[in-house]
Amino acid sequence: MKQVLYIFILFSFFTQAQSKKDSLNLPKYTYLEDQFFAGVTYNLLRNTPKSIKLRGFSNAMFIGYIRDLPFDKNRNYGLAMGLGYSYNTYFHNMKIVEIDNQTYFSDFEDIDDYSSNKLIYHTIDLPFEFRFRKSTYDTNKFFRFYFGWKLSYVVYHKSQFNLNITETKKYGNFNDFKKLQYGVTASIGHGTWNGYFYYGLTNLFENVQFNDEETLNTKSLKFGLIWYIL
Repeated sequence: MKQVLYIFILFSFFTQAQSKKDSLNLPKYTYLEDQFFAGVTYNLLRNTPKSIKLRGFSNAMFIGYIRDLPFDKNRNYGLAMGLGYSYNTYFHNMKIVEIDNQTYFSDFEDIDDYSSNKLIYHTIDLPFEFRFRKSTYDTNKFFRFYFGWKLSYVVYHKSQFNLNITETKKYGNFNDFKKLQYGVTASIGHGTWNGYFYYGLTNLFENVQFNDEETLNTKSLKFGLIWYIL
């Protein structure tokens, strides 16, 4: 985690410098853009065993603040770094149970063995972006293309499935879920609506065997929308 600390120190230095500059009596082009964000995505899984399928609307919702650090006087090129929160849900047909502090990943013997099955996890996110846009100080409708990466720390996760109307199995913070994750991000759009993409580079699970015979290298893939404010 030393690298994260170094990044925060560097980011704080740039933020303080930018704040001093913004407090001066500068021309109207000295504005900041897209500092608060919110979004929703449709979630997919990559590198799953053939028998594992998603069911229902697997999704994520996220919000956060990101500091805009422009390079040029027109504020069309720059960097940004921020802090956010994400809530992720996957509806799937993989059985995840914990027995005697050991987590097992397998198929359900029959699809009728459960009525609902989902994986939920909450993360604290550190997004970093390179920014290209055609903005002006007097309008919020402009073309933007931002790309970068996002580092996420999983603060809580659980597996939950319903065997019938009255019986529900829950396993919170079970073993073998990878706490530190990262991936590539991109957003592109014009005005309020912007497309968003996340390509996970780390496995969701760590050192896991599926059905005790196949290594589980499942990664996340997300498509959706992001809204920027201010």
